[in-house]
Amino acid sequence: INGFTIFGIEIRFYGILIALAFIIGLFMAIRFCKEKGYNENLPYSLILIVFPSAIVGARLNYVLFTLDKGWTFVEILKVWNGGLMIYGGIIFSVVAIAIYCSIKKISFLAVLDMLAPILILGQAIGRWGNFFNQEAYGSLITNESFQWFPFGVWIEKSHFTSEALNQVVDFYGTSNVSGAWFNATFFYESIWCFGGFVLLFLLYKKTNIKEA
Repeated sequence: INGFTIFGIEIRFYGILIALAFIIGLFMAIRFCKEKGYNENLPYSLILIVFPSAIVGARLNYVLFTLDKGWTFVEILKVWNGGLMIYGGIIFSVVAIAIYCSIKKISFLAVLDMLAPILILGQAIGRWGNFFNQEAYGSLITNESFQWFPFGVWIEKSHFTSEALNQVVDFYGTSNVSGAWFNATFFYESIWCFGGFVLLFLLYKKTNIKEA
């Protein structure tokens, strides 16, 4: 189950998690700005900059890595059909923030310092979207002792990648399976990101930069 429908509109859990990450990030930025004495309007300006640039960057990143799909301009615009990659979103957002800081004459590094723990927390939250979408998993788990969550994750056959299917055929000798257990790499990354968030958060709280 990767979502639900309200009034004929499909709502995906991945999208809900991304929206949640943005909301939490905004409230954290507001708190940080108050604590550091930054302009109180900075968080709202940043969200207006980051949100669209992240969507554009993430979409273009996905399109560039899937050119074999023969994209048309109209299809590229249909982001609601899925297809976003975080790396492009981060790159475009950082560039947009750099331009904004240059125009407003504020410290780009101070702003990045503030956003670092927020970004990694958002990544930790967003990775759980992979659980609902049954994606971003690792190699096949053949030892039954490790076929349990969160060490592994059960993936339906319809969500097998070509590599995953090859691993299943090599081990079971057939592709006639309903699904299989794979390493829950999305979960591993989420835990590492949460740990990174705690570290960056504590470090940021100890700094006394007031240049933004």
